[in-house]
Amino acid sequence: MMKFTLPIIAILLTGCANTIEQSIIPDTATEKPLYQLHNTHFDRFVVHSRDEFKQYNKLILFNMNVERLIVPPTSDEQINRSWQKAKAADIFEIADQFDELSHFIFGNGKAFEYTQTGGDDVLAVEFRLMRYNPLVTKDGAWDNPTSMDRYVNSFGEAYIQVVLANSKTGELVAVIEDAVNLNLGIAARSFSTEAAMGSTNSQQNQKAAWRRAFKQWLTNLRDDLKTLKQQASPTTIAAG
Repeated sequence: MMKFTLPIIAILLTGCANTIEQSIIPDTATEKPLYQLHNTHFDRFVVHSRDEFKQYNKLILFNMNVERLIVPPTSDEQINRSWQKAKAADIFEIADQFDELSHFIFGNGKAFEYTQTGGDDVLAVEFRLMRYNPLVTKDGAWDNPTSMDRYVNSFGEAYIQVVLANSKTGELVAVIEDAVNLNLGIAARSFSTEAAMGSTNSQQNQKAAWRRAFKQWLTNLRDDLKTLKQQASPTTIAAG
């Protein structure tokens, strides 16, 4: 494998139910037991206790962390060569969309009011973009396709980790992991024939697909946190 280090980041090239339940994760090395939450919007949602969420009324949401981003190699050399040329600015341009959306989605939150000041009732949240498996070239060479094989159903798959902590003590509250397929969705497609269900690989469409994923993650977090706060009580923390 080959490693390409950018000024800030390192790129390595080579449904929800109404009730969130939890089950214990055995053999944990932490001082307190860990619990896996079920029926959340994410692939994995681990907490020390659901009951902790009842103490939080506000939320600090940091900018998207891209320092750990890894882009594995693909079987397509053109895609690989394209991402070998990636610069920090390319990734920051994508991540900036997350930062804009986070203020919008949590700006008028009721269960968790958006704030920039820490405290006992403030939950600190950091999204980390961990991996991107690209299915297209970085520069979006297909702005004007002439054949149907120039359309793509997916721009790749992105993986995140979300760390939630007490903003005053720094104590870990939860860790989330999730993956999402980057596409524009049916509503955003500019054509509807069955033979051409996809999108052109343009830079504009790539950014739109990332924005759609960020919105999904942020909305899902908002909804899960609201549910957890509503359910948190001493009678609901027993392992499922």
